[in-house]
Amino acid sequence: HNQVEAEDDEVTYIVYTMPRNEAVFLTISENYLRVRDTLTQKTITKWSLKILESCDRIKSNTIRINFDTIKADKKERIYTVEDGLCQELERKLRDILSQRDLTEMNQTVYRCVNCTCQFAVETKYKPQNQAIHCPDCKSSFVAEIHDIPKPPIEAAAEKLSPAAIVE
Repeated sequence: HNQVEAEDDEVTYIVYTMPRNEAVFLTISENYLRVRDTLTQKTITKWSLKILESCDRIKSNTIRINFDTIKADKKERIYTVEDGLCQELERKLRDILSQRDLTEMNQTVYRCVNCTCQFAVETKYKPQNQAIHCPDCKSSFVAEIHDIPKPPIEAAAEKLSPAAIVE
């Protein structure tokens, strides 16, 4: 039994295309969303999850998925799915959308090592191999950050010992 283009952690849903009402497999993996033929398992259409733009349930069993693409025939798909599965599919797609971090949104966050100012630079505007400068002190000694720390207010509150908090 050979798996056709199978990836790890794939989730497959049987959905029906609108308006033709043909059954197809909608498979979501770590990087792609693809539509496959239910008989041959061949991929009919494939999108990178990076271009998944939005999803919304039009009816309890109907979901609309939009993609950020210039190809008109690949911009939108509407499927009918069994009620319970439709909710699960919507949740799965929303999870993917909510996991997007700043890098996916084409922003890189930096912290100035000199004055600790934190700022974001849109990746597309970042000149290749050119130093990034702090907007405040103009230092080029900046570090790229990947996990954005909590606001300092919360951190300060955690540092107080219980005895220091007086009613």
